[in-house]
Amino acid sequence: MADLLAALDVPPSGRRTAIWFDSLAYCRGKLLSGGPVPWGSPGDVTAFFGKAQGMFGSDAVLIDLGDLLARRVADDDELRAAMAARSRPG
Repeated sequence: MADLLAALDVPPSGRRTAIWFDSLAYCRGKLLSGGPVPWGSPGDVTAFFGKAQGMFGSDAVLIDLGDLLARRVADDDELRAAMAARSRPG
């Protein structure tokens, strides 16, 4: 976390001010024709985020893993059943 915070003061790009932005929706539209992030293929997901970073050269990349987790749950009947069986305090 300290390295991430330090990037605000001294951006790795050499810029005077760090540039942070959420480019996921834009990059999905441009690089994947609006399709989902290819979480199931390590090579494809690495290529996607590499291309996205190449487009913008931001100083930090924050990745929302909500899509990955939703895909994981959707693809695993056993996991969904186990989650449904657990009681949750109100």
